[in-house]
Amino acid sequence: MASGKKIAGLVTKPLVRHADERGDFREILRHTDAGFTKFAQLSTSVVYEGIAKAWHLHHQQTEWMGILLGVAKFAFADRRKNSPTFGLIEEYLVDSVANPLLFTVPAGIAHGYRIIQGPAVIAYITDQIYDPSDQLKIPHDDADIGYDWGPAPIR
Repeated sequence: MASGKKIAGLVTKPLVRHADERGDFREILRHTDAGFTKFAQLSTSVVYEGIAKAWHLHHQQTEWMGILLGVAKFAFADRRKNSPTFGLIEEYLVDSVANPLLFTVPAGIAHGYRIIQGPAVIAYITDQIYDPSDQLKIPHDDADIGYDWGPAPIR
């Protein structure tokens, strides 16, 4: 987390806000963005303050995710045994107004988040239709990952 080393393949894209007195506009993802493969599904979750949802990863699917409303701590753990960054963890504190980010999460990277200020809206774009057999759920307190989500309810 503090090493400065980045997980191979995990991409962060700052979202540019075009704000005025009416609110703001943000472009999320273009098919011409680096790393974009294809669109299959768009989903959102409304998550209440203090709740953490962690961990899960996909075996095949690439996911683009970000927070549309609220503040969250996102964490990513490289679980790909053949990756040069296997075992590395990255975390980001993301405010949907102050520093909106979109994450590109390749298959094999475990990910989750904890809502700091909410309720929050999380958006997911995937390159495959949801398939429960492609998802691996990992306990939030998994000893192999060794990450502390802090004093929040875990679901």
